[in-house]
Amino acid sequence: LADPRTRLAAKKRNMEITHRSRKFLQRDLEIFDYILAMDKSNYAYLLKSVSSDTILNKIFLFRSFDKSDEYQEVPD
Repeated sequence: LADPRTRLAAKKRNMEITHRSRKFLQRDLEIFDYILAMDKSNYAYLLKSVSSDTILNKIFLFRSFDKSDEYQEVPD
């Protein structure tokens, strides 16, 4: 589950977070269209796992889509 602080903050805003995460699997690079890393260390790890440019083009920092802020890592 998400961090308890995250769930509490969401609950205060009438949102319930019930999804579960799992560890990244190498086959995820082939299965998913987008692979989103929450921070630069995870991003670097994913890039080391890449075997082709096609897969490289699937990997992004999660907040790289947020053009309103230059800070691209998800804060803890």
